[in-house]
Amino acid sequence: MIGLLATVLIVLALGYAAAAIVLTALGKAPREYYVITSAALTVLVLVQVLIAVVLLLTGQRPDELGTFVGYLIVALILLPVGTVWALAERSRWGTAVLAVACLALAVVVVRLQDLWSTAGG
Repeated sequence: MIGLLATVLIVLALGYAAAAIVLTALGKAPREYYVITSAALTVLVLVQVLIAVVLLLTGQRPDELGTFVGYLIVALILLPVGTVWALAERSRWGTAVLAVACLALAVVVVRLQDLWSTAGG
């Protein structure tokens, strides 16, 4: 895994979560530009996951491989599911769902970094 990319993901996810929390407090429903932002963040997650998979295939393995793979899967699906849910719930609470999804993504990336540290990556 690339530490710099993971840090960027964490910062962007937390920034997106903060913006979504403010918009929730203002009573704003999800808009189309939320999807664009979510898609951009999801592309970065996909890049990090692909890098991790390549490193796994080349022999680098964290101690808890099953847990690591589970977190990779969760990282991939968390934001798209949160975005679909937010768009289905066209109220301020849809925006709150995006905030929770982004906060959870930041936690998942931190946990992935922690697990990867045992692989010497």
